[in-house]
Amino acid sequence: IWDGVLPSDTVFLEYSSNNGDDWQSITNTASEFLYNWQVPNITSQKCLVKARHFYPPEEDETSHFAWYLNQSEANSVRTIALSPDGTMIAAAGDKGMILIWDAFTKEILIQKNTSLSYIYAMSWSENGKLLAVAGSGNSVLVLNIQNNSLSEYSPGHSGDILALDWSPKGNYLASGGSDSKVIVWDYQIMTLYSIFANHKKSVTSLSWNKVDANMIASGSLDGTVRVWTVANASEVRSYNSHNSPVLS
Repeated sequence: IWDGVLPSDTVFLEYSSNNGDDWQSITNTASEFLYNWQVPNITSQKCLVKARHFYPPEEDETSHFAWYLNQSEANSVRTIALSPDGTMIAAAGDKGMILIWDAFTKEILIQKNTSLSYIYAMSWSENGKLLAVAGSGNSVLVLNIQNNSLSEYSPGHSGDILALDWSPKGNYLASGGSDSKVIVWDYQIMTLYSIFANHKKSVTSLSWNKVDANMIASGSLDGTVRVWTVANASEVRSYNSHNSPVLS
């Protein structure tokens, strides 16, 4: 049961079993001040439930939001990423600035300057607490969404970093670079985990297997997509059907 909105208004309902450190979705279609929910079988004395008002966009608001996004980055947005729970949208570009909006109210939640001249790639961790960005130079920056702090590490690329992707559980971060390498970094202990160097040109895209965390796919300007095992950097298969560079 909740109040503060009209009966017909739609709200998001979420719950936490650890005093708000992590939130899980219950529904995004609740209304009329009441929702019947089967409570999970969780042993905890730190359970919370929250309701958030959903603001449906007006007919012309989509184009207005896109214009505002471009204006904020001087018409140079190079990468965007929606948070795993769909509540935040991040964007970055030539100015090296990270901007994060509330996806429904359009409020700017975080505006963060970085040391990068431009940002080509970004990736949210699965829990939505970390946002990794990279671009000019050979460093990866990781923004902690909860305290707005920025950390930096160098995975070992010899050129710009063009692609990023977190592993499903968020313990590894893969980066692809203009040096044609994919480097996997163990983010928990901050050390190198694996290097894949079968591409002949810049690596422009990465996608981690969400079911098998030991498998990752990489795309390159050499026109190939390669699937390989992370633990031993062994290529499983490659796809060479493209007659042009793979960009995404």
